[in-house]
Amino acid sequence: MKDLFVLRSGESLVEVGQNGNNFQLLVDYDNVNVVINHIKASSTVWITPGENHNYLEYYRLLAGEATLKRNEQEQPLHAGDSFYFVEYDEDMTLVPHTDIDLLCVTSKPVFGEFMAFINDLNDLNKQIEEKDHYTFGHCKRVMRYVQAIGQEMKLGDEQAHNLLLSALYHDVGKCYLPLEILNKPGRVTDIEYEEIKKHPIHSSELLKGRFPDAVVQIARGHHERLDGSGYPSGLKGEEISIETRILALADAFDAMTTDRPYQKGRSTQEALEELSTLTHLYDAQALAAFKRLADDGTIDEIQRLSREGKLTGEVLVGQRSGEKNEA
Repeated sequence: MKDLFVLRSGESLVEVGQNGNNFQLLVDYDNVNVVINHIKASSTVWITPGENHNYLEYYRLLAGEATLKRNEQEQPLHAGDSFYFVEYDEDMTLVPHTDIDLLCVTSKPVFGEFMAFINDLNDLNKQIEEKDHYTFGHCKRVMRYVQAIGQEMKLGDEQAHNLLLSALYHDVGKCYLPLEILNKPGRVTDIEYEEIKKHPIHSSELLKGRFPDAVVQIARGHHERLDGSGYPSGLKGEEISIETRILALADAFDAMTTDRPYQKGRSTQEALEELSTLTHLYDAQALAAFKRLADDGTIDEIQRLSREGKLTGEVLVGQRSGEKNEA
């Protein structure tokens, strides 16, 4: 096949969107994909290598400013800058400081997998928001808390990536709970509580096949406790990963500080004081990091953005063919 093909401004072969971000496939020919990504400043782009990563991936920043992060190294990027890699086997993140337009050229057809992945994320978000708007807001706040804690504790890129995804979707299993239990204004019965305790298992089942197993296990374990008193598996101590401990702490903090039909939310200080008495349940290092974030105003800022409806829940993954996960 040979001919001249013209795409007018704004046109594409296929496009997919996620929370205000837009991805357009411009060229799909002879294993080559050309994609233009329009990404909001509030997003994070994860570039994750697949098992078969022996191909070229080229990016050029057409508009805006961003920082490319790899392990402890950071590269500032401005409009006109580009980067590419071959046989790369580590996670990288691209953090926009403004809205950006990012051109991507790959020597393998990857857009189909990426589009399916984004559609999966959108489906999960829809299930959470339609079932219980509180849970959707809760998950976005928890994601921002764990992001801040992970940065404070200097987690590796892959750990941080898995933690963010598990935080955003840790309660998706609540879509299986009846609304009369989710929104019950008073104390739940023992039978109802047993139903509630199943939601981490439901979450893990929904996430399985969409994300790496590490993400599934972190989400499944967000109600486990260091002394073994948690659920669903009664894990204790070192059986609980640091990512799961961080998520458990952030989840508990947000539950303490938000209004629910059955309780008035406490202040940040009141919640931190109570958590300080519960180090047999929650990780002391994660709590110390969280307190530092409260002192420097990070926690207040996350809560302010949430109150004003400006807290976004985007976690973008550079999904490529041969991806390490099972999606």
